[in-house]
Amino acid sequence: MTMPHERTRALVFTREFLRDLQDPSATPDVTLSIRQRARALARHYPTLAAIDLAHMALPGWYGPVAPFLDPPPAGEPPTNEPGPDGN
Repeated sequence: MTMPHERTRALVFTREFLRDLQDPSATPDVTLSIRQRARALARHYPTLAAIDLAHMALPGWYGPVAPFLDPPPAGEPPTNEPGPDGN
């Protein structure tokens, strides 16, 4: 059974993966067609704020985003939700 924090982790890490696929310095061997496909998919992928909103609306399905952020990505404010342990 997938736990809420596992579902959120998959969303956050997939979002980062799609961003990395678009960046030639992060993934120099990725072809242009893959970069274009990643860009098209990322365009409609949920933002961190949308994932956190899903957590607030459905905490039994989604966990908070904050535990999975190293520093928050540029342009997105950090979330203030507690981690899985309540801190």
